[in-house]
Amino acid sequence: YYKAITATHDTYVSSIIVSAASNHRVAAIAVPIFSENSSMVGILASGMDLHTIQTRLKELHSYRDERILVVDNNKALVADSAEAGYESGQILSEIGVIQDVFAGKNGTAVESINGQKMFLAYHPIKAGQNTWAVISIQPYDEAFLTVNATIQESYTLGILILIITSLSSYYVYRGFQFQRRITKELEKANVLLTHQAE
Repeated sequence: YYKAITATHDTYVSSIIVSAASNHRVAAIAVPIFSENSSMVGILASGMDLHTIQTRLKELHSYRDERILVVDNNKALVADSAEAGYESGQILSEIGVIQDVFAGKNGTAVESINGQKMFLAYHPIKAGQNTWAVISIQPYDEAFLTVNATIQESYTLGILILIITSLSSYYVYRGFQFQRRITKELEKANVLLTHQAE
């Protein structure tokens, strides 16, 4: 990290390493220290315990079967809200949107992961000079369960409205036909009564 900071004079975040002190996976963070005349006089370095990120992700885990992943610039898993399925440090090459994140893109996508259709939302995070990825993964059908239920209810409601409108139109038509028939019969009776009175 010393070479990177002296070359860029910017914050440096390392790849994931295992801390000798805590035996936890950490990312080293180093920042340059500048004097009053803006020359670099030192470096302050520390390790960010990735277990802390893991704990925070578990708190964010809000939807059923949703997983939130944080992936570093080497496609290595930093944290997983489900704490299952992937191991910390595992390289995640099967998730295609990771390349989009590293290109600075964010958005949503549908991918097949382990043979299951999944809905993914992704966003880049600047970690010093590196780009990390935050990816939310949820089974496609579950992600759109309420939307699909609303669409189904809309179809049902539309069909009911069509049936009610058709029945109403039929009875209104029959009512007009009945009134027309009675009107004609009354006109005939009126003509007969008029002829009889003459």
